Amino acid sequence: SLSDAVREENQEAHVENAPHWVAVVGAYWRRPEGRDSSLEGRWEDYPVVHISWNDAKAYCDWAGKRLPTEAEWENAARGKRK
Repeated sequence: SLSDAVREENQEAHVENAPHWVAVVGAYWRRPEGRDSSLEGRWEDYPVVHISWNDAKAYCDWAGKRLPTEAEWENAARGKRK
């Protein structure tokens, strides 16, 4: 959850038409709740969810991998229903 300092800094940063979302300055995959957060000690076995294309691309570049093409993604999403 957000620290009190980060919550205070971002109190007016709600996303339009999504009041449950708060745009947190400095939040990204390694610091999901902003500057006072980290991944240490949590989510070791949890799949990656709800990330931006830019974050996914940066991870692939770091790992020496690539994102799937649209056709590869659609094929995987269909699974056995091809």
